[in-house]
Amino acid sequence: MPRDPQRERELLVDAFTKVAAERGYAKTTAGEVAAAAGLPRSAFYAEFSDKRQCLLAAYDRFFASLIEEIEASMDLTAAWAEQVGTGAAAALSFVIERVDAARLFAVEALAVGPPAVDRYQAAIQRIAGLLRYGRAYSAQAAALPPLTEPVLAAGAVSLVTSVLLAEDQAALPRLESQLLEVLLLPYAGAGEGAGSPSEPAPL
Repeated sequence: MPRDPQRERELLVDAFTKVAAERGYAKTTAGEVAAAAGLPRSAFYAEFSDKRQCLLAAYDRFFASLIEEIEASMDLTAAWAEQVGTGAAAALSFVIERVDAARLFAVEALAVGPPAVDRYQAAIQRIAGLLRYGRAYSAQAAALPPLTEPVLAAGAVSLVTSVLLAEDQAALPRLESQLLEVLLLPYAGAGEGAGSPSEPAPL
């Protein structure tokens, strides 16, 4: 059978996420990942130069899926407060269902250095892009400084990360009200009424 590099890469990324979430990044080996994927060790090195590269690919997959879940949950015809509420609930549900992987990517991944930090910053900017829609729902929000959304996004991520660090999974569902308070405060009044904005802010 000819190799299917794309399929093998997906299998390796999925296997890495599972193994590293269970054992920790430092204890995870390329051989273990390949075995978990049902592939020879050589297949791992055909796709990745080392386990750090596999971690980064898995990190990309995880956060892309998270953003997709948030975007899919948000009804842009609804009131802004409702959009933020459904987005926050979707994000927390995603994390709760994958709590070990979330802890891996939120905590351990940053130890691999600048490439992971760059991906963290990119994830913050994606979330900030979603929050900028709020400016179209509130005259007050139009005057907010440009850094408002990145700061809000980083604050929300920090709240979730603090619970992941404490390994207190039961506390995750209770974060929803705190997240809403943090994210909605600058857009006070934006929850009044519904309807899509005339010119939604681009992501």
